[in-house]
Amino acid sequence: MLAGHRPPSAWLDRGVDSFLKLRLPAAVLTVGARRQEAHVITIGVDPHKSSHTAVAVDETGRVLGERRVPADKATLRRLRRWAERWPERTWAIEGANGLGHLLAQQLVTAGEVVVDVPATLAARARQLDRGHGRKTDGIDAHSVASVAQHHPDLRRVVREDHSGVLRLLSDRRDELAAERRRVVNRLHRLLRDLHPGGAPTELSAETASRLLGRTRPRGPADAERKRVARQLLADLRRLDRALADNRSRCAAAVAAWLVATRVVAARLPPPTIALQIPRMNSAPSTTKVNAMSSLQDIARIAMTQKVFQRPARDAQ
Repeated sequence: MLAGHRPPSAWLDRGVDSFLKLRLPAAVLTVGARRQEAHVITIGVDPHKSSHTAVAVDETGRVLGERRVPADKATLRRLRRWAERWPERTWAIEGANGLGHLLAQQLVTAGEVVVDVPATLAARARQLDRGHGRKTDGIDAHSVASVAQHHPDLRRVVREDHSGVLRLLSDRRDELAAERRRVVNRLHRLLRDLHPGGAPTELSAETASRLLGRTRPRGPADAERKRVARQLLADLRRLDRALADNRSRCAAAVAAWLVATRVVAARLPPPTIALQIPRMNSAPSTTKVNAMSSLQDIARIAMTQKVFQRPARDAQ
């Protein structure tokens, strides 16, 4: 017999049950035992613009109740009053970052446990259900609850904080930059037809204004081109002001985020911030998740808008 190998009967003597328990992850056994003991009810929600449908299922998948409520100011109160019969409950909302965003945030603020179910997983569960892919609001909500029961690693929804502000500002900056790019391209096209040689590649509002001031229309078509170019110039100046405002708000949001997540990284380059974020041992676990999810937004804002200055430049 090879050295270090036990005889085949060694693990048989301990029993098959103990062998399986030793091989299974401890977390799986703990979660299962906790769910069986607490009898947590899962409430799947299929959100829509005008109404929400909720279906409550137990740990065996049996439907305990269904409720459809209009999407209005009383939605949260109606759903929570309906769910009072199940004190141990978890809400599973399809698309908590989409149509279900408002309801998910309202439930979390009220102290409820909410998980986000991706629409792709819910659709797959509906196809595998005995309903043969039929689509109704009740079936959709039941599929959402089923996905939440079989996927314990779904993202738990938390209250929006500074990371949400950063994401909104970052998305808004992308929209403004794309709109400015389109306006500049239209100005280039018009100035090419109005001025010999057109405009410089890096076109600013000041440069466009000077070129239009020296342009003399040769006919009614050129006169209309110049009027349209003037309108585009006004749009360009408006977008430049909006981008400047976005830049200052991003700087304030980044500073607030650093304070909220206890990251002492003011006036340091983005790579240093990236190294410090995973070391927030004193922050709660939810704060760590939010910090890592907003890292991409912070890096993009910091590098594109120069919120952070390198020490070499500060020393000059």
